[in-house]
Amino acid sequence: MVVSMKPMKNDEILAYIWQRIERAGSQAALARECGISPQYLNYVISGRQEPGPKFLAGLGLSRVITYQEQEER
Repeated sequence: MVVSMKPMKNDEILAYIWQRIERAGSQAALARECGISPQYLNYVISGRQEPGPKFLAGLGLSRVITYQEQEER
């Protein structure tokens, strides 16, 4: 069965990462689970970097880019 999640905005992905940190027990534990360094995880949660494909895959997520029409001014 495939479960589809709604697209997340930046603040929602950060909240999701914090939930996963709590579930894993620490930032270092989540980093290990996702195959990334603790430093990289810290850069992501502090807003210095965006989560990359490896980290997103470790979270069971992927990046989707969407486009929409601009509102008329």
